Amino acid sequence: LGGRELARRAIRLNPNLPIVFITQFKSFKEKDSSYSFDDLTDVLKKDCGECFRGVIFFDGAISSWKESLEEVLKGIGFVCEY
Repeated sequence: LGGRELARRAIRLNPNLPIVFITQFKSFKEKDSSYSFDDLTDVLKKDCGECFRGVIFFDGAISSWKESLEEVLKGIGFVCEY
């Protein structure tokens, strides 16, 4: 959950920074806690508040993660051209 800690630090520096997480894991462990993908999404939403823009599951074999990321980026005004 290194991304969670990075997001906390980034938000402290810029409280208006949009945060999106990309992961290839479907479950997570932190100390004595286990999280499903949906559980982690809820935790990150709570941690990041209004900065939270989503969690995207990365799978190199399919391209739907790219479409999800593009949708999030467009939502924050970033234009994707490729």
